[in-house]
Amino acid sequence: MDLTNLARLDIERMNVELRNAIAHLVDEQDVPLSQRDRQQLTDEIINEVHGLGPIEPLMRDPEISDILVNTSRQVYVERLGKLEPTSVIFRDDAHLLADHRPHRVARSGRRVDESSPMVDARLPDGSRVNAVIPPLALDGPILSIRRFGLQRVTIDDLLRYGSVDAGHREHDAYDGTRASQHPRLRAAPARARRRS
Repeated sequence: MDLTNLARLDIERMNVELRNAIAHLVDEQDVPLSQRDRQQLTDEIINEVHGLGPIEPLMRDPEISDILVNTSRQVYVERLGKLEPTSVIFRDDAHLLADHRPHRVARSGRRVDESSPMVDARLPDGSRVNAVIPPLALDGPILSIRRFGLQRVTIDDLLRYGSVDAGHREHDAYDGTRASQHPRLRAAPARARRRS
């Protein structure tokens, strides 16, 4: 496989090429791996090459709305409105920085380095990213990714998740239909448009 041409391939073709190259190397080195271990190794390499490394599987989970990396050894997710720890870790701070610094953030036109140790950006899927590195992050680099679901959250969802109680159900602030019909709320966006 000619690695110099990887940048020119689409993602699906690149995955096929990488999977073939990994299978060839494992066979050539006569590495004793089960089929499951081979698949895991292949997935991890592909996630490193064009994904977000160890957190790439979290990005594909539709139940996860936030990913919080509190240093390379501690990753939390918000799943269905509840914060929970994960078993995901990075090898070290350099691994975390390699996956999320400059080329990942550069797609958004932003950079994060020692002279600009904090950045807010968007990933290609629309997710919002905030990264802070030393010297601002005292214990090591931190990263938060806010993902947006494909479905809108309704008042029934908020009630089910325990985000609001039933007493708020009738309140205008939680009812988008009635709130959008409120004259003061309707006027605010119009005023903002006139200023631009």
